[in-house]
Amino acid sequence: MKKYIVLLTVTAFLLMGSMCHHGSNGVVPPPPINNIPVGSLDKATATYVWGWAYDKDAGRNPIAVHVYDGGKLIAMGTANKQRIDLLSVVGDVNHGYKLNYSLTPGKHMIHVYAINFPKGTNAELGGSPKAVAYVPTIPVWKEITGGMLKHVGESLFYMKKFKGELYGATEQTGRIVKFNGIAWSQAFQTNQLGYSKYDNSYHLGIYGDFMYTGFRDFLFRPTSIMIFRTNGQVWSRVHHEKDYAQARFLNFNGGFYTMISTYLGSNRTKLYRKTDPNSRNIGVLVATYPKWLYGDSVVWQGKMFWGGEGIFSVDKNHKLITEYLTGGHVGKEPTITAFQIFNNKLHATFMQGFRRSGVSKLMVRSSQGWETVKYFPEPEAWCMEVYNDKLYLGTRKEGGGGKVYELDKNYKSKVVGTTKADGFFSLRKFQGKLFAGTYSQQQVRSYMFYYK
Repeated sequence: MKKYIVLLTVTAFLLMGSMCHHGSNGVVPPPPINNIPVGSLDKATATYVWGWAYDKDAGRNPIAVHVYDGGKLIAMGTANKQRIDLLSVVGDVNHGYKLNYSLTPGKHMIHVYAINFPKGTNAELGGSPKAVAYVPTIPVWKEITGGMLKHVGESLFYMKKFKGELYGATEQTGRIVKFNGIAWSQAFQTNQLGYSKYDNSYHLGIYGDFMYTGFRDFLFRPTSIMIFRTNGQVWSRVHHEKDYAQARFLNFNGGFYTMISTYLGSNRTKLYRKTDPNSRNIGVLVATYPKWLYGDSVVWQGKMFWGGEGIFSVDKNHKLITEYLTGGHVGKEPTITAFQIFNNKLHATFMQGFRRSGVSKLMVRSSQGWETVKYFPEPEAWCMEVYNDKLYLGTRKEGGGGKVYELDKNYKSKVVGTTKADGFFSLRKFQGKLFAGTYSQQQVRSYMFYYK
């Protein structure tokens, strides 16, 4: 008896459910209509897309839009921007979109899809896809035209801030120039003290209240180096060294070091140290090395680092350790030209040689020694500076083609500066801008790196 009652109950339940689903007259209602979104991709660039998208099922509510580069999703957003022209198209104005992204240099195919509401088939919009060829533009550096710009010589080789102004060492003129933020002017010329044959300066150093520089008599043999210093007003000679060609300066371990070197005849270097800022000399000779030390220098992890025919570290006892050799020989090249601390690591620039062919490179000091992290197509890499958490590196190529590269912490690089001159010899931050000194056309260019 009980099983019949259960069977009757189940049958009645199914019949009632069927009647509810089909309606009282037993007719199945049609499924709800899902409208496919409509819209347009009006414009696609290397940085954004612009257009409109609308789904009738969403009414006045905006819908989602997705942007693809080929098959890669690069942007998502909502079509909620006002476009008056849409009033006559969909009866509402708030369905425009503008979505931003960044493309890598090269050719791209940009697709834009409207996302179906509430669900269903997404629609590729009218005008999609669009081909975009991205060729990055190189910013034009603002040229400083004020003052004696055209008289700085063959190059602005090195720059350093001293007493609120930016000083520059030049080649072929015997001049030290200075920049006050508006114009360059002459700070010193060797003929003022009767040393007109000394015409090439490569470096500047500061100790106490004085700035030091060295000038070489480039056109004479045997060559010699003359060291001068200034308090910003008066210049005086403090040292003369025969048979040597370059001078570099570095503050280290409570003293001021002057490195005097040459590659003429044989590679050799003298190292002087002084501890009295007011003494009118470069101190005492503390070491000599049968190596050619050249280029910029830096203090890192309790040691001095010098470039030249290799990378050399010098400790507090003036013991020289060869960490890397370029493979050069007597005659100077290839060369390590500059050092820079970036991302808590020590970096060095390697160049093939002046007026040579080949590639230059950026190296980093690691627990495994010195490793190459980036190559550059120009044969000469001369200078580096850290600016706005990026590393900037300047190169030169004979006849033109030198560039300024910007590198991030992963060494991804892009060109951010070019010049009509052969290339760049110096980079320095000053008054919130990055300044670059060039070789061959005697131009100094500055540029504040704004990215739009």
